[in-house]
Amino acid sequence: MYKLLLDKILEYKNISIFRHKRPDGDCVFSAYALKEFILTNFKDKKVKCLGKETYDVFPFTDEASDDFVKNSLAIIVDVSNDGRIDDERYKTAKEIIIIDHHPSGELPSNVTKLYKDEATAADCELIARILFSKEFKQYEMSYECCKYLLSGIITDSNSFSTSSTTHKTLSIASKLIKKANLSLSDINYEVFSKDYELFIRTNRLMEYLKIKDRIAYIILDKEDLQMINLTANEAKNNVDALAKLKDIDIWGIFVYNSKTNSYDGSVRSRKGYAINTLANKYNGGGHKSASGVKNLSIGQVHELIDELKNIKKVD
Repeated sequence: MYKLLLDKILEYKNISIFRHKRPDGDCVFSAYALKEFILTNFKDKKVKCLGKETYDVFPFTDEASDDFVKNSLAIIVDVSNDGRIDDERYKTAKEIIIIDHHPSGELPSNVTKLYKDEATAADCELIARILFSKEFKQYEMSYECCKYLLSGIITDSNSFSTSSTTHKTLSIASKLIKKANLSLSDINYEVFSKDYELFIRTNRLMEYLKIKDRIAYIILDKEDLQMINLTANEAKNNVDALAKLKDIDIWGIFVYNSKTNSYDGSVRSRKGYAINTLANKYNGGGHKSASGVKNLSIGQVHELIDELKNIKKVD
């Protein structure tokens, strides 16, 4: 099932790993887990994790020349939508393989192989399944590789609390913990802990919380962000905190983006409330219960909230 992926890794000396714009933990951990796995087992390979934007756990990206990318196998993780891939040089690579767990958008035209499973809680879960498969079982999964994969699963499943978490998610996590003797509590601490100042500032988000018709939401304009002293991403990253509220079905955080002079948002929902189709309408998309939107006017933000109220639960 995964033989083609292994064959292509063996074939190419240069491998470029790409990810989506505004990367989250699962996205970045997926990229660096693959890099760690390849470098551990294939000493002759050169692997670069590429992207213009960074994530706090990995506040850097690798550098690669245009010639390196042109002569490489491109592996794209955690995104299959052509317009959301960070660093368009992936288009120049000799071949492209995608490993993703999102609903398909518009795929790049020259994809050699797409590995996709929308039922996984995280792209790291899918990658871990691949690396545990019979095709890859002869190779070593280092402590760092296993730790990155478990960290990505924990991030996207919000510590195994999202509706996308299944027995398969827990089984893969268990295998990673056993294989590398990982501490689940330690990784949770590393992924989710905050320093005191950030903890105080993020708690102030709740001062802006509104609840109406089983929808919980926070809207922050430029002045609000300055008042709280949070970046747009720092604010949006707290959307899962709203999941603990009772008697709500859908929740979201919408923040002003000074670079685009518009609003971006992260939206979540309980199982059975599909929000991704509506998110597509508002310059976004994602999973049925976890989606993003971007480049909205404040009027569009309120329109979206009104439309979210009309989403009916589907068993």
